[in-house]
Amino acid sequence: MHRTISPLDMIFLREGRVIAIEAAAQPCPRLPCRSYGPREPSDGVVELDAGEAARLGIAVGSPAPILWLRPRDTP
Repeated sequence: MHRTISPLDMIFLREGRVIAIEAAAQPCPRLPCRSYGPREPSDGVVELDAGEAARLGIAVGSPAPILWLRPRDTP
């Protein structure tokens, strides 16, 4: 969170499911900064504006499929 402008919701994922949420993680203006994350391994994290996880109904155990976007074909 070093030099992040605003608080974020950090959603930690493993195998397509939410395993932990750090709601409204605060920015850190100078080092050393606090570490965030679950005690168990994760294979991804999504960061949203603070409060968005709750607004969207995201909770531990929620499915979180990551769909890769294909580039558009150019004419």
